Amino acid sequence: YASFPNNGTYVKPYFYTKVVDQNGRVLLENKADSHTAMTAETAKVMNSLLSYAASSGTGTPANFGSTEVAGKTGTTSKDYDRWFAGYTAYYTGVVWYGYDYNKTVVYGGANPAAVTWKKVMSKVHNGMPYKSLSKPSGLVTAEYCFDSGMLPTENCPNKATGSFMPDGVPTETCTMHTAPVVD
Repeated sequence: YASFPNNGTYVKPYFYTKVVDQNGRVLLENKADSHTAMTAETAKVMNSLLSYAASSGTGTPANFGSTEVAGKTGTTSKDYDRWFAGYTAYYTGVVWYGYDYNKTVVYGGANPAAVTWKKVMSKVHNGMPYKSLSKPSGLVTAEYCFDSGMLPTENCPNKATGSFMPDGVPTETCTMHTAPVVD
């Protein structure tokens, strides 16, 4: 997830940056290893989608107000696991709630992983200025068939509206849902 706020660049995590002795001489140094994981435009689209999921979707309990949050919740069968993977323009983090063996996570209210993420990240971000995530310009809004991802017809039972890059707008009509043929 850290590649999204970093405009598509993946930086391999590392535990330390530098170890020095009492005289300031560098004993160990760890250089960042990075590569392009996706285009900056793709990362910006993900920022847009995941900030919406965190502000209006199931990730709402992770928001702490002092900076923009993006992320996604997750749940496994029978509520054995609860997740929240989220980020800001500053930090990325993931919280998992569950047991070492399959047992339902019992909780009251919001996803406990999102609630815990908020508690930790609100303290980590204390005193930092508000910072928005970079979003794409020129997104196009279009209706699509939720099942096929194609342009909807009058026969599509599940239609949705989404944001697309101009070259990603559906252009073909849904072939999954057709009118019944009456003989």
